[in-house]
Amino acid sequence: MGSDPDIYYCEDHDTLIVVKDGSDRVLLNGLNKETMLKFATKLYRDDLNKTLESIKGKDAVDVTSEA
Repeated sequence: MGSDPDIYYCEDHDTLIVVKDGSDRVLLNGLNKETMLKFATKLYRDDLNKTLESIKGKDAVDVTSEA
């Protein structure tokens, strides 16, 4: 089994669930779908910018600004 935990989101309960090795888990309540989408979008944009910078150097296009 990998070292990274599994991460799930339950929209019905507004809960982020982090599970490690099927036994240890953390529940974060009160996170609505919009918050989760905002977080996922930021992670995606940051990763995309990092990838573009590694390909193009400092002249990479910044995709973090919202259109």
